Amino acid sequence: MNFNVLYSNYGGTATIDAQGNGPIFTIENGVTVTLQNLILENGKANNVVNTAFGGAIENECENGLLTVKNCTFEDNTANSSGCGYGGAIDSSEGSLNVYDSTFISNTATTNGGAIYATGWLYTVTELHFRR
Repeated sequence: MNFNVLYSNYGGTATIDAQGNGPIFTIENGVTVTLQNLILENGKANNVVNTAFGGAIENECENGLLTVKNCTFEDNTANSSGCGYGGAIDSSEGSLNVYDSTFISNTATTNGGAIYATGWLYTVTELHFRR
């Protein structure tokens, strides 16, 4: 299955604001997803007891691929009293490509304030990080 979220209004961007109510996307097994020209903000993975993964995106797509192009991730968080991984993106499984994207003030309680990646294949180019 392929899924694309592309915003292309003459070079503009679209904003998805989770308002702290949870992660924005969870990508399941075997899916190919492309996200392009988006602002993903205020995503929150929160687990009081165990582990929190991916404030904006939790990539669980073993046998799949997540590609992010020209996106901005701002004020996303993965918090837990146990462990929190990937304030903006957690990619503990599956493949991940991130191109020409900006990460601003994303946090995680354990590892990967912007990106936590331990899966299969990764390509990252032209990334920008700001606090």
